Amino acid sequence: MSRHNIVRATAIVGILTSISRVLGLARQMLMAYFFGTALANSAFVLAFRIPNLFRAMFGEGALSASFIPVFTRNMHNKGLEDSWQLANKVFSLLTAVLSAIILIVIVGIQLYRLLIPMDEKTALVLPLMQIMFPYMLFICLAALSMAILNSLKRFTAPAISPILLNVIWIAALLFLCPFFKDSMNKGIYIVAITVTFAGIAQFLVQYPELRRQGFRLKLTADWRDDRVKDMLKMMIPVAFSSGVVLVNITISSILAMRIADWGPAAVYYADVLVYLPLGMIATALSTVMFPEFSKMAAASDIAGIRTNLNRSIRVIFFIMIPASAGMTALCEPLVRFLYEYGRFTPESTCHTVSYMIFYAPGLVVFSLYRILPPVFYSLKDTKTPFIASVTAVAVNLILNIIFITVLPRHLKLPGLAVSSIIASIINCIMLGLSARKMIGDIGWPGLVSYAVKPLLASAIMVLAALYAEHNSFLLLNEIGMHHKLQQGLSLSAGILAGIVSYGIIGTLFFKKEVQLLLESRRKPA
Repeated sequence: MSRHNIVRATAIVGILTSISRVLGLARQMLMAYFFGTALANSAFVLAFRIPNLFRAMFGEGALSASFIPVFTRNMHNKGLEDSWQLANKVFSLLTAVLSAIILIVIVGIQLYRLLIPMDEKTALVLPLMQIMFPYMLFICLAALSMAILNSLKRFTAPAISPILLNVIWIAALLFLCPFFKDSMNKGIYIVAITVTFAGIAQFLVQYPELRRQGFRLKLTADWRDDRVKDMLKMMIPVAFSSGVVLVNITISSILAMRIADWGPAAVYYADVLVYLPLGMIATALSTVMFPEFSKMAAASDIAGIRTNLNRSIRVIFFIMIPASAGMTALCEPLVRFLYEYGRFTPESTCHTVSYMIFYAPGLVVFSLYRILPPVFYSLKDTKTPFIASVTAVAVNLILNIIFITVLPRHLKLPGLAVSSIIASIINCIMLGLSARKMIGDIGWPGLVSYAVKPLLASAIMVLAALYAEHNSFLLLNEIGMHHKLQQGLSLSAGILAGIVSYGIIGTLFFKKEVQLLLESRRKPA
């Protein structure tokens, strides 16, 4: 892919991912309205984290990282028809293994519920986990379909897939949950059932595109294939390293339940907002660049990997530094406007902001982590990201325990956010140093000095945003406007002032990055 096509593909994936993230935000707004930060919602968050963790580790992360290089290399050497046979073997193996895991987990939970006395929290979490665990199978099949299509440079159908989860989820909240408004526990069970059906839909929506490319699903028990073995050798360490961010978040959510009943729900509401820009840019860029890195690695084009990695990091700095700064500065009005409806009370806002204001600054580091591991996976190095991930999880767990033990109650939840950021920084430093040894210097000193410019520009942007938000709020308050409209308009004024100020600075000092982004709007020559 040329630079133009890479940017264009990133833009397409970014737009569709953005639609999914916006719908995900709408979904969480409805969850806030119906469930707030009540225990039922926290129980749902914990129950959903577990299959979602498997999805991140053995689905989008490990499957993509281990399958795409093998599939791409096989297409290059033996052609597409032989590669479809490989895909069928992986589909079959994945279905058999995950089905067995799901059966064991569901039966094990049921035995636990029958034989061991449970407190109120556990009694809520375990049945929800039983309902949603089959989601793991279908979302992993969807992830495998996504990996195949991305290898073929088909990004649209995979990017549409996550949209379905949010559409189905929103439909359930709007049309089913009102019938159970007097019982949050019954309503949350409806949402859990919906999640499983949404996983099925995410796989089915991609299958027509697979068929158009020539794939025909034929389950087989013949898994003895050196290519499958190569994939599995990569998959186990990649599974852990790919899901390290979600592993840390899951740990934080579990410990947050020990802090308070509202803890996991507050963490999840903050996650959705912080991961909105992450999905729009970093995830889209990683999705497009991973097959490209794999192709370059297969052609031994190390210089190409260096160049594209450097360019990707610059784009991340250019966009994510101001996004992180703006989200941190406008954290409280953002949470209040988007979530404070129905059962989401002002107290819920305080809980969510207490976590988010410390978590949002990590957006830049979380974005870097999305783009660094694919470089190693494309070069068939799974050991380095695995070691970095184990280190990050260990650091996160140790810091979590220390902060929960030492910090006063009102700082325990922010402590979990700080732990995640510190662990991710260590992870990225280890990967950056290792990348230099593997592919040579990508210009880290230049990248670090370059990051100073968006930092300074973001400082000006934050001042403009805070000034506009505060003064417009006071002005609208004097007019006597409805409080929600007042919140929305003042927040919009702050965001607009931030975007305009950074845009003006960007056109003056970031001409290359602006040009690169504008190229995505042009048609190929």
